[in-house]
Amino acid sequence: MRRHKFLIAGLIAALIFAVALRFQGVKQEMHLNIFAIETIRALLTERAEVSQGWFDGLIAEDECLVNWYQGFIGHSLGMDAPDENAWSKALKCKEDTILFLHAILPDEETWADYAVRVQPQDAEAWFWLGDLKPANRIVYYQKGLELNPEDGRRWIELGRMLKDSDPRSAMEAYLQGCYQGDFGYHGCIGAGKMAEELGEIDLAIKYYRHSIFPHALNRAEELEMEFSQ
Repeated sequence: MRRHKFLIAGLIAALIFAVALRFQGVKQEMHLNIFAIETIRALLTERAEVSQGWFDGLIAEDECLVNWYQGFIGHSLGMDAPDENAWSKALKCKEDTILFLHAILPDEETWADYAVRVQPQDAEAWFWLGDLKPANRIVYYQKGLELNPEDGRRWIELGRMLKDSDPRSAMEAYLQGCYQGDFGYHGCIGAGKMAEELGEIDLAIKYYRHSIFPHALNRAEELEMEFSQ
């Protein structure tokens, strides 16, 4: 069942790459498009081989993408360690590959460690590692957010991690999430709640009013009425 789930996720990722290339409309990319389709066919038919001629002819065109496709073949054969799967080569030269591989192998700590080692400037690698190492999760998320401060969802996650141990830092994290799109409407309301806990009612009202979530706006009105009397 586990292998089946990974295979489905892998096929989806491969299709994303294939469709993206197809819509680029660049003639020299056509061989890569066909190779993507051949890779998917091999996986669907449990025929875990693709003509070596394809590999040899395409390496010069886009080595990173070819290694990405080879990784699916290796994965179908049980070659899951970084030292035996071509995904390890793909991670070295395409940062966005980490995002896809994180989705395919969310629970593989070995790969998360490897991603951080080969692409330490990639925020997604640190978030991946943080999700798998609870003892260091806060530190790894902070590192990831240094690299990508526009990830509102991860700011909100950091706020949740900090709310019991460090309410003020949690408030600041929630506030960043509020300013970066307010994912799920949790950032502004989270910042408001932390401000309330800290007794900073003016700030709580201000943060609640940044939200478009009715509950947050209602809470701002309640506080204004309560503290204006």
